[in-house]
Amino acid sequence: MQCRLSIETRTSAYHVRTSEFPEEQLSVYFTARRYGSLDGSETFVSAMQKLSEVCRDVVDNYIVENVLRPLQQAIAIR
Repeated sequence: MQCRLSIETRTSAYHVRTSEFPEEQLSVYFTARRYGSLDGSETFVSAMQKLSEVCRDVVDNYIVENVLRPLQQAIAIR
């Protein structure tokens, strides 16, 4: 299983050149993916449920406190 966290701005090259940055939101993406085929006893539904559980666990126990809250605080200071 592989998990990926991505934080993307909506800043363009024009914004960087002119130093004019719009008040646009950041996008935070978290993706979990699994490689390989299903075991004999697995179904697509059970595989998706497992991926969903992993995503919820990582978001609830790590990303909220260590990524989203610090981002929120940094944006609020600005």
